[in-house]
Amino acid sequence: MTEKVAVSRAAFVQYPFGRQLGEVGDREGQRKITDAMADLIESAEGPNTYVHLPYEWPEPPDKAKWRPDILAPMGLKRMREAEETRKAAAK
Repeated sequence: MTEKVAVSRAAFVQYPFGRQLGEVGDREGQRKITDAMADLIESAEGPNTYVHLPYEWPEPPDKAKWRPDILAPMGLKRMREAEETRKAAAK
C-alpha cells in the first residue's frame, strides 16, 4: 500500500496493529523507533526510500494479538461487499 501511494519515505516495524511505536509505557523503546524514523529523513537517498527497522515485538508471534477484535469501518465494508458478491455469484 505504501509503495502504491508513493510515500516518499517509510519505516516499517513488525509490530501489532495500532502499536507502531511499541508497548504502552515503553518510553525507551518508543524513543529508539522515533529516532530511527527521524534518522531515515536524513539518510534517505531520495524518494521511495523504505526501511524495515530491526525491532521485534516482545511476545512470541503465535501469542501476539496482531489485529484488533473489531474491524475498522472500511474493513467491515469490504467484508460486506465480498459477502454480497459471493451471494450474487451463487444465484
